[in-house]
Amino acid sequence: MRAKIILSLAFYLFSVLTFAEPQKLNCEVGPVTKKIGGSDWLVYSCGDSKNIIFVTAPGSPAMPFFLCTQMGS
Repeated sequence: MRAKIILSLAFYLFSVLTFAEPQKLNCEVGPVTKKIGGSDWLVYSCGDSKNIIFVTAPGSPAMPFFLCTQMGS
């Protein structure tokens, strides 16, 4: 019974994340270069004043990677 509940919850979360309308962000402010964990990252600010994007700088061993995060208000 417990496995059935977990499977149902996982399917629900998958469907919500897969079929949700993607949010359009304008993240053209930047980049500012920041060193995090010994690697350079390019940081961009988005026009909604809530989201920022971290992108690995060219030549970074973590490339290609990006992270979009929403800041608390």
